[in-house]
Amino acid sequence: MLRSREPDLPRGFRVPLFPVLPLASIAGCIWIIRDLRAITIWVFFIWTAVALVWYVFYGTKHSALRGKVAA
Repeated sequence: MLRSREPDLPRGFRVPLFPVLPLASIAGCIWIIRDLRAITIWVFFIWTAVALVWYVFYGTKHSALRGKVAA
């Protein structure tokens, strides 16, 4: 968002070896995930779904913006 609103703002962090390092990291994660058993992947998806449901309900109830109209 800031890159479009304030493109001249100095950036404090740059990814080293961009784009090689991020692509290598993605490939490494896929390499590890492909060796997992199916039950491990299913448990991951179930826990992720539970966490997202909890986050939505908790966030809706405790949001600082609750009840305010966006301008």
